[in-house]
Amino acid sequence: MSDFEAATKKIRLDIVSAIHRAKKGHLGGALSCVDVLYYLYSEGIVDVFENEKTINTFVLSKGHSSLALLAAVNFIKQNKYKDFVDNFNLDGSLSGNNCSELVPGFEFHTGSLGHGLGLGNGVALSKKLNNEKGKTIVLSSDGELHEGSTLEGLLFAQQHDLDVTMIIDNNGQICENFTNKVVSVNKMIDFLETNFNCLVIDGHNYSEIIKIKPFINQSGFKIIISNTIKGKGISFMESNIRWHHSVPNDNEYKLAKEELI
Repeated sequence: MSDFEAATKKIRLDIVSAIHRAKKGHLGGALSCVDVLYYLYSEGIVDVFENEKTINTFVLSKGHSSLALLAAVNFIKQNKYKDFVDNFNLDGSLSGNNCSELVPGFEFHTGSLGHGLGLGNGVALSKKLNNEKGKTIVLSSDGELHEGSTLEGLLFAQQHDLDVTMIIDNNGQICENFTNKVVSVNKMIDFLETNFNCLVIDGHNYSEIIKIKPFINQSGFKIIISNTIKGKGISFMESNIRWHHSVPNDNEYKLAKEELI
């Protein structure tokens, strides 16, 4: 097992453990974006800021996957943020389904889907107008392609040549069902590939994930379509609608741990 795989397995274990403990959370979408999040932070492309902002700005537009970010950063920082993971969704905790900007690593509170790209555009435009260095990276869900604000953000970023990278966690599912059974995003994906600087990767394959860094280092607006599996890493959760935000019972938690240890 590679170091990368071992790390992402541990992060996934922390995610399922926190949600089992809290009896609340969004498992599927958190598990699907672990590999990309871990890569971004472990490579130092983005980092948790506390007293000062990092040069690069990261916006988690799919805010309901906050636990994936927390668990990844906690692993990298050697348990520095353990309390945020252990107390996830518990009474009195700052860390929950959609973390506020009071939690390290969260530039914005992205409670409503479809807002992250617009927020990222604002950051990038400010940097451009003030001649400040730094990239802006936004991680969105494929379900956010249903939102009109996302299309507006895409067009705005392109027209104003903003140094923004939008990463789409394309796991093919939303809360209600598979996207193809509700509102397919396939034509939108085709539109993005045809009309924008676009990189398509397998978001679970390390040899493809490493293409992210040189792509982000390009200037201007660009899009990464990260094809993923919702519930990745736990066989009975993968591509299963139930695990958008269901909580594993004790037996299911035991089975999940056996796959991740």
